[in-house]
Formats: sequence, structure tokens, C-alpha cells
Amino acid sequence: MECEKCTDDLTAYLDHELSEARAEAVKAHTEACRSCAAELLALKDAAEFVDSSVHAVGLRPEVWQGIRDRVSAMEAPEPTVGLFGFIEMHRWTASAAALAATVALVMGFWSYVRYEQSQKELHKYIDAYIQQREAHNASLAPASNISTEQRPAPGTISPLIYRGEYDGNPFLQVDSVTESNPFRVEAQR
Repeated sequence: MECEKCTDDLTAYLDHELSEARAEAVKAHTEACRSCAAELLALKDAAEFVDSSVHAVGLRPEVWQGIRDRVSAMEAPEPTVGLFGFIEMHRWTASAAALAATVALVMGFWSYVRYEQSQKELHKYIDAYIQQREAHNASLAPASNISTEQRPAPGTISPLIYRGEYDGNPFLQVDSVTESNPFRVEAQR
């Protein structure tokens, strides 16, 4: 062990604060090194002098009264405010925040319900349109006695299908109406 490390550990050695291995190293070094042994002896003497010279110090009543006066004159620190303390201190702010959160939740739920209703109505409309279209097509189906030359080619507009009654229908464009129904599951495959 080096002298510098030993002198750094001398007070901890005297106070029995070192590990056993470290204390053994300091003891072995002080037995071999005269300057470190002298430093250890000086520290022991200083500690014994302080221990023997210290006596109980009694304070006079005036000193205690002065301390009490200073303490009572000091302002107490503000207590830390937790969540419930904040809510209690700021009732209107907390109430407004709770109201805003409630309004946001209600509006979100209302929007969701409206969206679901519109989806149901759309599906209902599409289903009704498909049924009406199929019924109309079935009523206008060409008779079986018409020759194949007189029947329109598949994928073309038939004058029997369009008579103007589907004007304004978003699912029907006159220039692209085919004999097949685009909403049928069979047509999408």
C-alpha cells in the first residue's frame, strides 16, 4: 500500500469504518512505515484530547428564549398540495375541466351513434335499391321468343332497362349501365 492511500484511510481506521481487508492493509503498512505510524499516533492523541476536553455545554435561559423567538417569527412554509388539495383549492377550475371532459365524451358518443345510424341507413338504401332494380329487371326481361339477334349484347345499354325513372340515382350512370348488378356478391367475384 502507498503512503498517500494509507494516510487517506487513517481516520476511517481509527473509527473502525474500514472493511477487514482494508483495515489489515492499513495496519500492515503502519507497522512497516515510520511516517505513517507517526501520523496514526498523532491522530490517536488528537482524538483522545478532544474526547477528554469536551464537557457538557449548558445554555442559559436567555439563549433558549432567543431561539424560541426566532422560530416563532419565521413564516411556516406552504404545504405541498396533492391532487385532492388542488381540487379543493381550485374548485371552479376542476369543475370546468370535468364539465369539458363530460361534454367531449357526450359529443364523441353522439357522433359515433350518428355515424352508425347513417351506415345502417345507407345499407338499407342499397339493399332496397338492389331489390327494386332486380324486380324491375325481372319485369322487363325479354321474352324467350325474341331471337338472339334482337337481344342486346351483354354489357351494353338496353333501351328496355333505362326509361328515365332512375334519373338522379347515384348508383346508375346511363352511359355505363350493364346488364349485371354491381352490388351483387356474384358480380364482385
